[in-house]
Amino acid sequence: MIYPIGDRFDENNIEGVLKLADKFGMERVMDNAEKALKAMEWDTKRLFVLANKYRLFTLQDSLIRELTKETIKDLKNSEEYENFSEKTKDLIFEKYLKLDD
Repeated sequence: MIYPIGDRFDENNIEGVLKLADKFGMERVMDNAEKALKAMEWDTKRLFVLANKYRLFTLQDSLIRELTKETIKDLKNSEEYENFSEKTKDLIFEKYLKLDD
């Protein structure tokens, strides 16, 4: 068991849980962690890093919907941006283009 039943995800344990759940292919744990991340009030960059790293596509989609030009510029200028997948970068760029409309 990766985490005891009834325990909650928090900022101290969620990254470790994601790492183990990803390593051992525990989709249900990944889904629950993704839901918990959506409710956490972390900065967009940190959430994007985790969504990209652990392929949390539902979280990534909701983050992209909320992007503004300012947050896109901040993301693009961050060190973490270089580690994003090409697909994630493409989705961010598409959102940027839509904001110009």
